[in-house]
Amino acid sequence: MLRFAVITAVALAVLVGAKEGKVVDRANLLGTCERVATPSGNWGEWWACRDGKLAQAADLSTKSCERVGSAGGYDYWRCPASLAQGRAPL
Repeated sequence: MLRFAVITAVALAVLVGAKEGKVVDRANLLGTCERVATPSGNWGEWWACRDGKLAQAADLSTKSCERVGSAGGYDYWRCPASLAQGRAPL
């Protein structure tokens, strides 16, 4: 009976963690994008996107954004309009 209770508690903890998204974030499983400061002398809204272990980062060209380069494992995008911040795909 104790073994069943422990297994149930662990399963419940994993499900709650997965629902919260914290487990996925810590494990770097999905690609993510986050808004970054617009470099001086540039325009638009800038985003940094990186690949995860299971999924690639979002392709923001479908949102009328232009890929402007990559550095440090991130692809940088310039978007003319505001995007909703969140996990890839946006």
